[in-house]
Amino acid sequence: MVSTITLVIICFSLLIAFFLVTVKTKNRLGNILLALYFIVFAIHISVFFYIKFFEFPLSIEILRNDTIELSSPLLFLYLLSNIYSNFKLRKIHLLHLLPLITSLLIFSPVFYESLTGGDPPRIDKFNHITKIGYVISTLTTIFYLALMFIELDKYKKLLNENYSD
Repeated sequence: MVSTITLVIICFSLLIAFFLVTVKTKNRLGNILLALYFIVFAIHISVFFYIKFFEFPLSIEILRNDTIELSSPLLFLYLLSNIYSNFKLRKIHLLHLLPLITSLLIFSPVFYESLTGGDPPRIDKFNHITKIGYVISTLTTIFYLALMFIELDKYKKLLNENYSD
């Protein structure tokens, strides 16, 4: 049942992403950012579908799981692209990859050590690092949520200054 629902959600997410990329609109960048968000979401929840059928290597699973760290930055950049008509991606926006890089750096020593012939990860070390990963993910989400509210508040003030009578 869960795998069927997950498959439907994945199909809808990918269909929406395809539509956003192919539709002709003046905010093409915003559509691409939102499409990337739907693709990241589909990749992240895909585990509920394929877990019954095949098993991927641990390194692929970690990469799949860490893709969710891109969701908050993508939504933030999507918001900026909709608020500001002259918004363009610049090199400074690569800083939004820091949550993903941080997450990969935290999990790399534990999981990739076992792939290179080292000892398999101990469960107590795994639990400790998993908790740190959840904390970082939660803090990242809260941080980007706060940034979105700040940007929306600035935009509201800008609208009130320019369009109030």
